[in-house]
Amino acid sequence: MIISILLNSLFYLFQNQLTWKLLPFLEMLSSLVYNITTIGLTIVFILNYNMKISGIFLAQSIGAILGILISFIFTYKDFALVFSFRVLKRLLKFCLPLLPGALSVFVFIFTDRICIKELLDVEKLGIFSVANKIATILTFVLIPFTVSLSPLIYKYFKESKTPEKIAIIFKNYIFLAFLTMSGISLFSYYFVFFLSNSSYLLAVEI
Repeated sequence: MIISILLNSLFYLFQNQLTWKLLPFLEMLSSLVYNITTIGLTIVFILNYNMKISGIFLAQSIGAILGILISFIFTYKDFALVFSFRVLKRLLKFCLPLLPGALSVFVFIFTDRICIKELLDVEKLGIFSVANKIATILTFVLIPFTVSLSPLIYKYFKESKTPEKIAIIFKNYIFLAFLTMSGISLFSYYFVFFLSNSSYLLAVEI
């Protein structure tokens, strides 16, 4: 588990470098290799070798290694074994104010499940989890915007037309998000029916 967490952290580090260099196709390639490898090996390890949880972590580790190799091939010139207190000071000055917000996201993600389990029961938690999974379909609209927006802002923030371009991006996002949420709402029964079973139909309301 610890090795898997370490390798996945390194994978995201190198993949983010592709993002900041505005290389979307290479980033997509590394993501595809990581996801296909992880999903494929997870199925193989669990079904063929009965490895259970350890198989999931092993699959993630192998997927992360392949993702790191692909990302590193195209970004290795950006890295060096050096350390700078001056750069560290600048990083901390910029990042520390953002830390409470980042931590609050993790608290927000996990406290609802803990509250439901403790105040209600495991059955209600299962129903909520199914509803939550279906609702996260919206992230497929959100992720492309969030991943691409920050590098573009930092690269073009001095240009006078940047605020106007950002406004256009947000309008497009709101439009696509509205369509996606409407689709989830209208077809929630079918999502629940096909992705789970009749025991979870209460998830439609959630």
